[in-house]
Amino acid sequence: MGRGCYVHVPFCAGGKCPYCAFYSVPYRSELADKFILALVEEARREGFAEIDTLYFGGGTPTSLSANQLERLLSKLLPIMRLRDNAEITFEAGPETLDDEKLAILRNQGAGRLSIGVQSFSEGILETLGRRHSVESANRAIRSALGHGFEVSIDLMYGIPGQSMADWEESLGAAVSAGVDHVSLYCLSFEENTPFEALLIDGKLAPINDEEESAMFFRAVEFLGAEGFARYEFSNFARKGKVSRHNRNYWLGGGYYGLGPSAHAYYPGPKYWIRGGNTPNIEDYIGKLSEGESPRLFEEKLTPTQLVEEFVMLRLRLAEGFSIDDTQEALPQIGGEFLFEALRSPIERGFLKMESGRVFIPEEMLFVADSCIVEAFRAVEKALSNKKPSNTQFEGFAEKEDDSL
Repeated sequence: MGRGCYVHVPFCAGGKCPYCAFYSVPYRSELADKFILALVEEARREGFAEIDTLYFGGGTPTSLSANQLERLLSKLLPIMRLRDNAEITFEAGPETLDDEKLAILRNQGAGRLSIGVQSFSEGILETLGRRHSVESANRAIRSALGHGFEVSIDLMYGIPGQSMADWEESLGAAVSAGVDHVSLYCLSFEENTPFEALLIDGKLAPINDEEESAMFFRAVEFLGAEGFARYEFSNFARKGKVSRHNRNYWLGGGYYGLGPSAHAYYPGPKYWIRGGNTPNIEDYIGKLSEGESPRLFEEKLTPTQLVEEFVMLRLRLAEGFSIDDTQEALPQIGGEFLFEALRSPIERGFLKMESGRVFIPEEMLFVADSCIVEAFRAVEKALSNKKPSNTQFEGFAEKEDDSL
């Protein structure tokens, strides 16, 4: 399994969307120039192993100017040990794409775009505070496809005022647009966002769980009929168009994290370490300019954390996991031990075992988090009766905050 690398570009043209809780700041050209210098410096300090996937997220990476995008990639890519067939993805806002930027991204090796369309309804886009129109979204998709990109789009449901007809219109428009990958997101009212404030003030009313569930299962049905296989809880792709970068996350593969608020994961065999950078661009730039690391924290995963991470990530995949998968990823636990630990949630219908694999049954997908919680409880109970003793776990401490 190759490693991935996530690069957080924290700029948004015109400001942050009112529902978004990801770290971002309004785009300013001079700040973006300083960020690029800092990012390249961070990359120089990272001892890269061979990289299979590179993902630029945000924020909106394509809010950078064409010149800045070219400078960023021309300086960053030579530092990285990219495989010849590496998947390079850019998140993009429809309003930030033009032919010049698309040509630069393509010429620098990017082959995949994830475009934040969210809806093909003008009214819903207005509710979400988006700065693009349905026409500009379609235009961006057409242009991206014309430049030879594989295109994925994000669609949101569970939005106040959104009807099933609105949702079906967006699903149909996505298929008609010719994209090969669709990611679905249910609107949530995140802490410290304008949408949360509107909810508290009674100025925005969420739709009910039944409506959200109906929208989700309608999407599963509609996209499946159009040739999009659901390979993860909320991701659908035509044959051969799965996101390799995201799949690496769910398979527990390692990944580097560059940029403010970016997280990284370094798998074993001796230690399993995750860490994260400072979520402040001024602090990020300042530390790197002074020769310091922007890393805010690093921690070694305990045996319990490692097993729970495996269970949580693998259960997001439609295929779930097998005894052999478990044995390969967790030899210190053992596949048969984990399957036996999960017997209770399987018998109670939270999980399903079929053809030697454990997965979340389709009828439980909308309450998948509850299914994973039940799996955690079963795992914790089993582990409390059997402490792993394999030498690969030497050096671990059974406490949650074992900082390096």
